[in-house]
Amino acid sequence: MLLSNDAISAALERCSPKDFVEPTHGNLFAAIARLFELGEPVDVVTVTDELRRTLASHLCSDPVDLIVMQGSTPSAAHADHYAEIVAEQARIRASVISPGDDGPVDDSSSYPRDFPGIET
Repeated sequence: MLLSNDAISAALERCSPKDFVEPTHGNLFAAIARLFELGEPVDVVTVTDELRRTLASHLCSDPVDLIVMQGSTPSAAHADHYAEIVAEQARIRASVISPGDDGPVDDSSSYPRDFPGIET
C-alpha cells in the first residue's frame, strides 16, 4: 500500500483493519486508510507520523521499518490480488471462529495419554 494510491484503493475496497490476524498490521492498515481518505500523501514519513500521532508508535518507531516493508513488497501491480487474499483469509477465520469464541478449542483431554515408545 505504500507503493501506490491504486494499491490503497484496491485494499480499501476489499479489506478492513479487522481482517488482519496481527493487530499491528490492522493498525498500520487503518493509519494508511485514514491518510488516504483525508487526501493526505501516503508515504513512509506520513504513515510514521500518523502512527505516532495516534499513539500507535509502538508499531513503527522508526521509518526504516516501513522502508524495509515497502522494499519487500513484490509489486503494487498485484495489490488487488494481495487484498483479496487478506479478505478471503478473514472470511475463513470468521467462519471457523464464532463471535465471543477465544479460538480453537484445546481438546487434548480426549487424546490418548499413552503413546507406545514415546515418553510423555
